[in-house]
Amino acid sequence: MTAADPRFLAEVLDDLAPLGPIQLRPYFGGVALAHDGGQFAFVMGTTLYVAATDDTRPTMRSHGGRPFQYPTRTGTRTVEAFYDTPTEIVADPDRLLEWTRAAIAARRMGPHRSRRLGGLNATVNCLGR
Repeated sequence: MTAADPRFLAEVLDDLAPLGPIQLRPYFGGVALAHDGGQFAFVMGTTLYVAATDDTRPTMRSHGGRPFQYPTRTGTRTVEAFYDTPTEIVADPDRLLEWTRAAIAARRMGPHRSRRLGGLNATVNCLGR
């Protein structure tokens, strides 16, 4: 795995300051970001991966987001629970906050509960801006 780029991480954290305290911890060579104790994202190199649900994945894909992948001895493993954040989103602090808030909501609901709760529709709509 690729270590988190310190400058990129600092820029992301600066843009996420309105969320309040973000906890950091090592994560497979990168850095995990948590809010209120729940991991919602991680940074590898200069890529921010955010939590995704069945509701948010289509919007993430439509903006060019891809699921996290890593190599193993037997091939590439794809992790649908986290998607990379497109450069256009990372470059816009307001949109980055929207995507991050959706990721925090996704982690609170768990990977398969979003359709049952139905409350993420407003968040999905804000992602589609």
